[in-house]
Amino acid sequence: VACVGTGPVTTRMPSEHRTEQRTQGARAHIELIATARRSMVRLFTRMSTHRSLRAVGDAGMRVMFNRLASQWERIRAGSTCRETTAAALAELPHQIAGPWHIPSRVLDIACGTGLATSVAQAAFPAAHVTGLDVAASMIDHARSLVPGADFVVGSSRELPFEANTFDLVMSVDGIFDEAEIARVCTPGGTAMILY
Repeated sequence: VACVGTGPVTTRMPSEHRTEQRTQGARAHIELIATARRSMVRLFTRMSTHRSLRAVGDAGMRVMFNRLASQWERIRAGSTCRETTAAALAELPHQIAGPWHIPSRVLDIACGTGLATSVAQAAFPAAHVTGLDVAASMIDHARSLVPGADFVVGSSRELPFEANTFDLVMSVDGIFDEAEIARVCTPGGTAMILY
């Protein structure tokens, strides 16, 4: 819309166009933050794979995810994140073939606020389900969101469990150590990594 008066010509944007521009700007800002967060996770993951840098990588993860804990359900509710995670988790019961493979003890590594833990608990109601995360604030939220499961604060690189403890060890978008998964998984047990 052009307004002509005695002064210079000015152009005003319709309000719906300004709203659309703000929305696009907000989306770009959110995507920028998400990209930075993914970059930090990759950096901390790389650091934690080197024994000499593991403590620094784990500390970085702990600090970052403790700060994100109160927002994590909102972050995970983003359409792409929620849809892909939900689709992967929907496959969980189907990946365990036959009644002889129904787990009695399940471990969810890097459980966050307990999304996958709750799916495992629903899929295997007779199982003892445990979630583990490096961030205590994530565990606090998980305890309130998934009653009935056990939650432990600890590193996925040095699992605080005895060998041969779990029939199913799973991790959804988490950081894990293959040797540690093999150590805590029972002989004939199942490891599921959804990424």
